Amino acid sequence: MHPSGPPTLDPTPSPMRITVNESDGRTRTRVELAWAGRNLTGTGVAYRHPSDYLNDHARQEMATARALSDLAGRLAAHAAHDKGASRLTVVR
Repeated sequence: MHPSGPPTLDPTPSPMRITVNESDGRTRTRVELAWAGRNLTGTGVAYRHPSDYLNDHARQEMATARALSDLAGRLAAHAAHDKGASRLTVVR
């Protein structure tokens, strides 16, 4: 493991569960991860504006990317907290 990587209690990667739901023209994605003894969740939403050309598959990918980005921010915040950092900037 890279020395600046996140701490882990188990060297085996934890599985992620990705759930995609579509309703009312919105695609919602939830990503759940068990990491370092914690259960973390990221969420993302995408919708199709009437003038957009996004198809269902593109909305699912966009919502999933947003959920993974949200989860990455939460992981970074927990890692900073564990290291005692008083300030954290996440660039997206």
